[in-house]
This record gives sequence, C-alpha cells and structure tokens, in this order.
Amino acid sequence: MSEGVGFADASEELYFWHNPYKTKELTAEEVKQEFTATPVFPILVTGIFNPFGPTVNVYLVQKDDLDEWTFALLRLNPFSCTKADLCKLDPQRVHLEPGVLDQGHSPQRSSLVMTGRVTADLDGAHDYILRIVLGRSRLQQSFTLCYSTTAVSQQKSKERVALAYLGTKNGRDDLNDLRDKRKRTDPWARADMAEAIRRMREPRAEPAPLTGTESAELAGLVLEPAQQRIEMLNLLQAWEGSMEHSGLTPVLTREQLLNCLVFLTPDMPNLINLQGPINGDKEGNPSPREKKEEKRLSSPDYRGPLGILEKVAIWEFYLIIVGFVWALVCAQWLLAVLIFFFFFIHSFRIAMMGIRQPFSRWLAVINFGLLGSYAWYRFVRLDAWYVESPGSLLLFKLITGWAAVMFLVNLGFYTYAQRMKEAPDKPD
Repeated sequence: MSEGVGFADASEELYFWHNPYKTKELTAEEVKQEFTATPVFPILVTGIFNPFGPTVNVYLVQKDDLDEWTFALLRLNPFSCTKADLCKLDPQRVHLEPGVLDQGHSPQRSSLVMTGRVTADLDGAHDYILRIVLGRSRLQQSFTLCYSTTAVSQQKSKERVALAYLGTKNGRDDLNDLRDKRKRTDPWARADMAEAIRRMREPRAEPAPLTGTESAELAGLVLEPAQQRIEMLNLLQAWEGSMEHSGLTPVLTREQLLNCLVFLTPDMPNLINLQGPINGDKEGNPSPREKKEEKRLSSPDYRGPLGILEKVAIWEFYLIIVGFVWALVCAQWLLAVLIFFFFFIHSFRIAMMGIRQPFSRWLAVINFGLLGSYAWYRFVRLDAWYVESPGSLLLFKLITGWAAVMFLVNLGFYTYAQRMKEAPDKPD
C-alpha cells in the first residue's frame, strides 16, 4: 500500500489516502466518543477469535475535525485500542445522511433503527477496504468474524470478502478449521494449546494461498448468519476470559465494547443479535472453563453401580437416625457420638456427589473406616462384652458389619471418578 499499489483502480469517491500503519492509542472513553460524537457509518467489522487476546476491527466512515468524511479503522482489544485514518471521501461525490432514530421499531429489533438514512455512496469505501486494503496488504492477516454494511448487497459482500481472503496469510488454516463441523460450531476447539506449541516448535513453510474457489467457500462460511453469531458470542466470551486470567487492567471491557457496537446496528442489525439457539444448541458455545463449571454444577443422573451407591447413601440417613436413637437407649455413649459425627461427614459426602466431586469416594472410605474403628475399640475392651444387653450387642454387630461392607465397596470402586464424570445430566 505504501507504494500505491491498487490506488489507480480504487473508487473515485476516495481522493486522499492516509498511512494506515500510523495509529494512535485510545482510552475507553475515547473509543466511545469515536462511535457517538458524530454520525458513524460502519463499512466492515472483522474479528479474530483468540482466547488470550480477541480483537475486533471496525472499518467506518465518520466526520473528522474538519467536518469531512474520513474512512478510519478502530482496532479494539481488551488491553489495547487504536485508531488509524485510512482515507478521505470526496464530499462532492459522497452524500450520506444519518437519518432519525425510529423509536417504535428499535425495541422490536433489539437494535437501532434509523429512518431517512442514506448510505448508497458507501459502496466505493466497501470495495476499497476489501479488495485493496485487505486483499493486497498485510493490514490484517486473518479474520473469521465478518459483518458487512447492509448498504452493499450480500452478493457483492461475498465476492469482495472472497477477494480479501486471497490476500490473507492464514486463510488456509481458517478454511480447514471451518470445514471441520466441530471447530466451526465451537471456536474453542480451535484454541488447542498443544497444537499451538507444536507449531512453534516445528516451524513449517507458509501455507499456499487460497484458490479462487477456496476463498469463495471460506467467504460463504464466514458470512453465514448462524456462523456470524457463533463467532461473536465466543469472541465476547474470550474477551471476558482474557481479562479474568491475564491479571492485566483492561482498557476496554466487554460491556464497554457492546455499548459501542450498538451504534453500528442501523447498518448491521444482526451484529449483536445474540439471543436464541444456534444450530440446535443453547446460546453460544461455552468456554472450556464454563463447560467444566456447568458440568460440575449440573444435577447428575447416576446410573449403574454409582446410582445404586447414591440411593443407598440417601437411605443411610434414616439408618443413621435409627442407630443414633438405638445407641442412646442402650446407653452406648461412645457409639452415639461416633454416629453423630458420621452423620455430618455423610451429609458432606452426599453434597459432593451432587456436584460430581470424586473425592466423595474417599470421604466415604474415611467415614466408614472411622465407624468401623469402633469394632477395634470393642475388641480391645473385652470387659465391655459382659455389661451389654442383647440389643446393644445386636447394634454393635449391625454397625460394624455394615461399615465393613461399605468400606470395601467404596475402596474397591476404581472407576468411581470416571463414572461420575460421564454421568448424564438429569432432565430439566
């Protein structure tokens, strides 16, 4: 671009070019002003799904300090926000009207709706950014999130996005990922750390550029409305996750980003339309951390040996109460105290089973082991046999026998954790 390659066949509506690599840093408040201070006409929004540093690029036309239409790029990241001016639009050729907010239809659409908005003259800027800036420069190496202005037809957008992919560095990797149905619907599957480390340790030659057919296929996948929503939902999740785990102070939070993007919805009504199911799933694809937390907090439907063990553990509550009263009646104070403590430990065990905690197995082993230790005490205190009633002796045999059986059952249940992890959720 610095050599002027492609400028000759750019639209006549663009008459003065800036250096796109000259940027200035923005604060969150300054980012908001970029979207709200003057009328804004979005041309293209692209994004990179990265769990460590998601980035949203907003290409838009706005009024500058000289009251002229300027084509600018806002590059937004949780920890860094910059702006670069790309070019100016010829005021003699470009006629844009922001329109008036339609307060009746905006709430129904969950986006801003403008009446009297004139945007037809944005076609030249749309062609310029995709065919020349992204198609022939290194301004952006890759993007899997892409929204175009409704001022340009869907067919034109697809053709121009395909041209842009011909010039991207990582286009082939993106195409291979999106051809994989699992990675297409779950962008977190693309963030494989083992694969990333392998690529760093084993440098490879740059992948061959996409062919025309392949770039058209990639553009079709990326511009699919369902795919756009998947990418945006997961990019927002990555935005939140990167702030949570980095320990850095964010420049732009997810809420601040959304508050800015809403001003683009007159020309991109589905940009932040994130409600409803996607491909039959719930809203979006949760991150690995959220999946783990959701699985841990869900109500498990234990079956087989683990299900039997869970039901027995619940019935043991009633047996504990009967045993405690029985011990008091027979004046077996030490046994009553042991049963009392057994009750509380057993309660924690049941709660841990309810949230899929494998340690509940060892809690059961310890608990029944402590209860069984009463048998050792009785054998050491042989004189105790001569002061017991038949009822007390029967209670002793039942308690020690049951504790021994359950101790061995839990100790020998080697697949306990695996069965707990694989157990399905109870239906709502």
